[in-house]
Amino acid sequence: MNKLTPRQQFILNSLLNEGSLEIKNLQNEFSIGDKTIYREVTAINSYLNKHKVNVYNFNNSNLVISGKKDDINKLKKSIEKIPIQWVLNKHQRQLMILTELLLSKEPIKAAYFKNKYNVAMASISFDIDAIEEWLLNKSLYLVKKKSYGIEIEGPQWNKRNALSELFFSIKPLENLLNYFYDEKPEPVIDFMFKVAFGQKVTELLKEIFKTTQIDGLKNSDIKYFEFFIQVLISIKNTENERTISLPNNIVEEIINSNEFSKLDELCEKLRLKNIILPREEIAYLNLYISNYQDNKDKKIDISGMNISSVVTEFIEEISKKINIDLTSDIQLRNSLYQHFNESVNVLNIGLKIINPLLEEIKEHNEHLFEAVSNVCKLIFSRYNINIPPDEIGYITLHIDVAIKRYKLESEKIRVFVICPTGMSTAKILSSRISSTFSDLNIVKVGSVYDWRQIEEDNGYDLIISTFNIGNNTRDNIIIVSPFLNIDDIGRINEFIYKYKKKSISMSKAKEEEKLEIDVIEKNEVAEMLINNFRLKNLEVDSYEELILSITEDIESIGITENKEEIAKLIIEREHKGNVVIPGSKVALFHTRSDEIKHAFIGAYRINKPIKMSSIGFSYENVDTFFVMLARISDENEALKLLGKISVALIENKDFTKKLEASDIEANREIIRRIIYTRED
Repeated sequence: MNKLTPRQQFILNSLLNEGSLEIKNLQNEFSIGDKTIYREVTAINSYLNKHKVNVYNFNNSNLVISGKKDDINKLKKSIEKIPIQWVLNKHQRQLMILTELLLSKEPIKAAYFKNKYNVAMASISFDIDAIEEWLLNKSLYLVKKKSYGIEIEGPQWNKRNALSELFFSIKPLENLLNYFYDEKPEPVIDFMFKVAFGQKVTELLKEIFKTTQIDGLKNSDIKYFEFFIQVLISIKNTENERTISLPNNIVEEIINSNEFSKLDELCEKLRLKNIILPREEIAYLNLYISNYQDNKDKKIDISGMNISSVVTEFIEEISKKINIDLTSDIQLRNSLYQHFNESVNVLNIGLKIINPLLEEIKEHNEHLFEAVSNVCKLIFSRYNINIPPDEIGYITLHIDVAIKRYKLESEKIRVFVICPTGMSTAKILSSRISSTFSDLNIVKVGSVYDWRQIEEDNGYDLIISTFNIGNNTRDNIIIVSPFLNIDDIGRINEFIYKYKKKSISMSKAKEEEKLEIDVIEKNEVAEMLINNFRLKNLEVDSYEELILSITEDIESIGITENKEEIAKLIIEREHKGNVVIPGSKVALFHTRSDEIKHAFIGAYRINKPIKMSSIGFSYENVDTFFVMLARISDENEALKLLGKISVALIENKDFTKKLEASDIEANREIIRRIIYTRED
């Protein structure tokens, strides 16, 4: 078999075992195109000539092996089965290596991967470099030493989120679910689970999941499959003595909640198979089945934000971005309320949101995705919440549906048809109008009497009547024949043309007028924020003393006359959600109150860092505290500017470094650049 490449050997082995292969499955398996497959078939057939067996392409959809039964059986006995790992493409191989490194309890030598995947050491070195770059975005770090091996360092929480993402990256969702529900063989996915968790444990858990009820997950295949992965990770890390670390109070709170019993059936079935998960792991798994349910009826969630207000602001901002007014869409408002209420809590806890459709959403809705991303940054960054691309993808779908709904409902001209000779004639006329004019939406059909009842406030763009309505001089009333003749059609077409032209002109005028006002207001608010920016060093020994010193300073410069109220709000915000900007030594204090005279920003430094809770129940030492205050009654423009600043705190490392070390003028300059940088 040394004349065939590993991939050609794998294709031939599969054909001998299964008789035929779908070409599209091979394309997915190896990430190759038609031409490559045809070249591989040609090479295989050249080898098979001496065996009197042939592979042919049936209808450009299937590869089929053909020959006498005895010849095919002789060929089967003469060849060896090729290991699946030898035919993985580069991307798949890197995912497999990453999976092993994330789960390993000790360093692994590069030579191990070279031999396992049957590639050159140069290829493994390239893989390791690509893995190292990928890990940086996950707050994980690759350690590699010649005499030591390769391992991944970082919080266990981040490793688990990364692992979950890897399994969703190996194949499209359809293939993953085929594997999970045993619909059809998926060799690459099967190998990945075998590498990560072992075939015995994986198959055991698949069988347990088939007969176990887990409330709140089975209505979503994505969440159900993700939970399956998380249980396997918990089992593997328990086996490796690397269980998750959660604060004791969180563990106790979860164990004592009603949600904890939801996993009793699963844990009992695992126990009967001698798999016993510690309570920290069970508490961790409970986060996946409880956070989707807990806060649906609350207006205030653990992040300290008013979800209803956030939804209102989000819809207003996205409406401006896309130039479509979605503010009256109740269905969108309700959908976003429920969605934000769930996802914000998930993100604040530190769980990974998975969206297997992300690339497809970005491809089909590129500009809308960017608009949603920008609005999310402006709004959620004020609460120190970074909305990831997967979540932006889901929100984009909500907006896309709302846009389609808006176009269906609002692009047509609203018409009242008046026909005094009876409903039969009116319906005939209405049917003729609807079939002739696609731009018209007949909202009501009635008599002159009906028209008189609502004449003062009719809400219709066009009135079409077979009866001359008195001395009415409105230009949106057209008198027509009951049979809608050619002259009638011409006059209605003329109205449609003028109406749309007028609508476009009015829209542009309003936009230009608003832009002029916005620029003036923005300049005034922006200069006030920049000029009043405060930078101060504080000598404090505790968190409580820090809050007292900050609010006293704010009161001393006349921003508020009620420092106690501001202190209370800052403390409440910190208790409800994460305020630490990960990896920066900076925390963001943001609150809104009408006890504030006007919007304010300031930075306060301390000599002795304070240990504060960060995302995923981790802790970080913080020595710089950025304060952003706004009135509840502040207009959107002030909030938008504060949003731009908070986005920069999360994304702009230069900004956070300057806050820690530079003087007030250097900070004012960078704030000025942030505020006046044009949005995309």
